[in-house]
Amino acid sequence: MRPRVLIYTAILIAIIVAAGLSLASRNPLKVDVLRDRGALAREAGPGVIENVYRVQIMNTDETPRRFTIEASGLPGLKVVGVEQPVAVEAGGSKLLPLRLTAGAEAAPPGTHKVLLHVRAVEDAQVARDEHTTFILPKP
Repeated sequence: MRPRVLIYTAILIAIIVAAGLSLASRNPLKVDVLRDRGALAREAGPGVIENVYRVQIMNTDETPRRFTIEASGLPGLKVVGVEQPVAVEAGGSKLLPLRLTAGAEAAPPGTHKVLLHVRAVEDAQVARDEHTTFILPKP
């Protein structure tokens, strides 16, 4: 055995192990959040501000899954307009219109960072947190 053969063998084994670990630890959930540019923020009721988004949930797993969507980042922030849990077939995706509502007094006017939490009902390990913004207009 030559030293060169041993070095090439070690490099090949390292690449195979790295590829195997990468495949074993991949998350089969992908989420894309887009703000609706048509209506940045609107008053949904007395003292309630609403922002509209389009959320695409992609399930790259071999089994169908159901997902829940929650939001955090502002006091009283709620996800409305989506029947939960959201079912996505195996290897498929679903595009949803999503509305977030918060009280007008939840924070000062302006743009605020919020976090959307998308979690699989069947497996808590399958989850994604996506950042977006929530706009509170000036009164």
